[in-house]
Amino acid sequence: MVEMKWKITLILLIAGIIAFTSGRANSAARGSMDVVLVMDSSGSMKKTDPHFLRIPAAKLFISLLDKNDRASVVSFSDEGYPIIYLTPVDSEQNRDRLFKAAERISSNGLYTNLYGALEKGLAVLEKNKKADTTRIIIFMSDGMMDVGNSEDDARLLNRIKDE
Repeated sequence: MVEMKWKITLILLIAGIIAFTSGRANSAARGSMDVVLVMDSSGSMKKTDPHFLRIPAAKLFISLLDKNDRASVVSFSDEGYPIIYLTPVDSEQNRDRLFKAAERISSNGLYTNLYGALEKGLAVLEKNKKADTTRIIIFMSDGMMDVGNSEDDARLLNRIKDE
């Protein structure tokens, strides 16, 4: 069952990347993008992504960005931790820095604070925001809220839905 889950996750991620890249043909007309890859580093990912497929998926996504775009990688477990802030994807050196940031994602965290992760992703997008830039969060997680208290889990999930 777990193996099937990660295969489905991979298929959905690839489908998302294909849909994303299909709109890239008119990239000059659409303007630039700021993208934050918010990636789950909690222990539950050992079961739901045992082969760390979220890392090559993130790297593939980054490789498809244009030189006018910026990207960031945020790792999360108990809260969000930016590994690299918004970085222009305008050189091989910057692309490599973003790839190395994605490679730092682990499955060692104790908790899965989805709210804290989204909050940090939004904060990264707000910092140094540029006018006329599309802002996107790509969220890679097994989606299981766990901050160590079921009441807090429910409260934070409701905040995600409400906000």
